[in-house]
Amino acid sequence: MSDTDPEAGRIHILDDLADRLAKLERLLPGRKDPDPGPGDEPEAGKPESIEAQVRAELERRDREKADAEKADAEKAEKESLAQRLAKLEESPPAEPNRRSTRLLGWGK
Repeated sequence: MSDTDPEAGRIHILDDLADRLAKLERLLPGRKDPDPGPGDEPEAGKPESIEAQVRAELERRDREKADAEKADAEKAEKESLAQRLAKLEESPPAEPNRRSTRLLGWGK
């Protein structure tokens, strides 16, 4: 039996594989940086890569979807608050029953 943990061995192998894949990815033509930072923008006059355009479009779609969901949630919350407020509003008092009616058992 070896003293090393089999799980640690697998993790080490996966780390090595990830490093090798990252090195190979850098060698692909047209790839300057596999993960550009948020400040990296294409220079003026140069077209963006298709990958960057797709990412930007997907991010825009996700932002719009999140904004729409947030607006719907706020609208629903306002409606529920309005309904709760309507229930809490003071209603006019009920007309009192006459004492004779209560004594004879005709009233509530």
